[in-house]
Amino acid sequence: MSKPARPDLKFNSFDEMITDAQKLRAGPYDRAGQWDLAMILDHLGKSMNMPFAGGKNLPWPATVIGRFVLHRFAQRTTYPMVKFPAPKGIRPISGIELEPAFTEFLTAARRVEDASDETIQWPPFGRILLEDFRKIQLLHGAHHLSFLKLRDAAA
Repeated sequence: MSKPARPDLKFNSFDEMITDAQKLRAGPYDRAGQWDLAMILDHLGKSMNMPFAGGKNLPWPATVIGRFVLHRFAQRTTYPMVKFPAPKGIRPISGIELEPAFTEFLTAARRVEDASDETIQWPPFGRILLEDFRKIQLLHGAHHLSFLKLRDAAA
């Protein structure tokens, strides 16, 4: 079976990203990548939880450069098509069950959505604008969820 074409996803809100994940959760879906929905949701949940989990920042010159790059990245409308391994702390757990992964993803998304400070501490980059963090997480979610496509009911 060939891999399905990836949909061109773009989320303007966490509600849109959550709705897409819920539809995929109801399935069935086809994969265009190596991760299943549970692994993707585990990864996205961990990524969104980084500011709340604590951690060390990079040395200050790297955090300054990182904040600049992240601010520019947040202005994008699509996720760049680069492939690199996920950082160790946010790699998905192989074989994770869907329901715990979905619950953690949903909790993390709501936590980011409900945050109220103007900035957020995002190890390893230091303090960045909360709005930039939100935009990056929506881009990140669209990137990963685009590797899954709901099957047509007629198929």
